[in-house]
Amino acid sequence: GNSDVGKHHSFYSEIVAAGNGAGSSGSGAGAASSPNEMDEIQKLRRETCELIVLRFIAHLKLRRYVDLGKEVHMLGLLPFLPDKSGVDNDDDGSGGGNNDENDSSTNNHHPISWKEGSIHPTEPKDTLPTWIPYGLRILAAQQLQYNDGSSKALDVLLDMRDRAVRTEYWNTRGMEVWKSTIDNAIVDACIRMKEWRLALHFLEELIGGVEEGVNREVLWWCRRQEGVVVAGSSSSSLGEETTSVVQLRELITSAAYVELLSRQILVLLQSGAIKAAETVQGDVRLHASKVEGIVLSGELSCIHREFALVRQVPVRLMVNDGLILFAQSDYELAATRFREAMEMQDSVTADSNNDSSALNSMDVPSSP
Repeated sequence: GNSDVGKHHSFYSEIVAAGNGAGSSGSGAGAASSPNEMDEIQKLRRETCELIVLRFIAHLKLRRYVDLGKEVHMLGLLPFLPDKSGVDNDDDGSGGGNNDENDSSTNNHHPISWKEGSIHPTEPKDTLPTWIPYGLRILAAQQLQYNDGSSKALDVLLDMRDRAVRTEYWNTRGMEVWKSTIDNAIVDACIRMKEWRLALHFLEELIGGVEEGVNREVLWWCRRQEGVVVAGSSSSSLGEETTSVVQLRELITSAAYVELLSRQILVLLQSGAIKAAETVQGDVRLHASKVEGIVLSGELSCIHREFALVRQVPVRLMVNDGLILFAQSDYELAATRFREAMEMQDSVTADSNNDSSALNSMDVPSSP
């Protein structure tokens, strides 16, 4: 009955021990004697992190912010953000030093002149196990806004973002993939602080990064089992752009624009910019019509069933209309739109539940 709990608990204890300065014990990894056992260990590690995320979300839903902060501190999940002097010893000095002509000439020898606002570590190195996903640390940074104030959370997130953008400077290659996740967290922090201009700025940054994210998503979909999603597409590369691949890219891109532009509308309405929100809603309608056209063609029905971002497009459009009408004091029509959106949401949820058994029978992993 509790064997699975015990398995996960050993990895949870490993994180706690590392967070308390005892170092990573490598629980389970040394006992792996076959590829199957190593796969099982990786699976348990991933599930352990997912369970931690669910605990964090539960604390947030219940508004148990103090308990959330204590758990983050116990696990040692706050980001490890050393000063420049602690990360550029060899890599930057080998050949990249002459490329940063705009930086101070002493940057390669001394801490940078301006001090970041984040919580800087006192330990000489990161103590958490290497298998902890960076997304968990982003979530840990977000919780600061509920205990220590949104400004501190924003400072830490901006520090993390800087390391995801200036990877050569910080010697943080590989952090680029987390930029959009960090930007999304920054938007939430800015909205909580009512910093509308900053929130809109980072939403624009997210919109600017849509193409790169869509390319990764399309590549992943096309590498799935041949014929499951995109009939006739090459599973080895995107070099040959079939009609289905082009439609797939357009579908995901338009759905992403609907989501991000809808978030812009929420910010604009909260700041009182109703006319600007109406203008953005026009763009939302344009992208929503593209999604509807592709979905009605039926060629990418599997993606429509599995991809929540696509399924929610008509609901988003209807909710936006209701919000704008409410802001214009047309309460009766706004209520009608909200009721229609609720009915549409129920229909979308029912369709998703009906298709879930068929999708599970394909034995295809979920999108990253």
